[in-house]
Amino acid sequence: MGAATPERSDTVGANCEDLNSISMAIVKLQERLGRPDVLLAFDSLTSPYLFNEKEVFRFIRLSLAKFASEGNSVLALMDEGCGKEEDLGAMMSVADGILRMEIKERSRTLNVVKHPKLEAAEIEVPTEPKQPQATISPFSNK
Repeated sequence: MGAATPERSDTVGANCEDLNSISMAIVKLQERLGRPDVLLAFDSLTSPYLFNEKEVFRFIRLSLAKFASEGNSVLALMDEGCGKEEDLGAMMSVADGILRMEIKERSRTLNVVKHPKLEAAEIEVPTEPKQPQATISPFSNK
């Protein structure tokens, strides 16, 4: 989004418009860790898809699938409805698992659509409304 990347040992900067820079960042972090069985949480594929819809499929096949084939796991999030239905279907076809989350008024529903070790299921999690925070007016005596 154009923000500066913080100077941290566990962070590598990448531009969501440039899938090659994201691939290089994944490789750099994997080299730093020096071991397999890493969980890569990719939040989200929506921006790269919107910038490079055709290239995101190549990125999934060459970068994310390669990373997973090396003994790692990938969790990639994508906003439904942000692109073409056939594109989302193509992405879902290469996925080992698909979880669909729906947020309603007072609950969050997680649907296990496809998973290598779980049967299809629906999990509903109630959400509590946030309590308003107390504020102090600079004009009050208290």
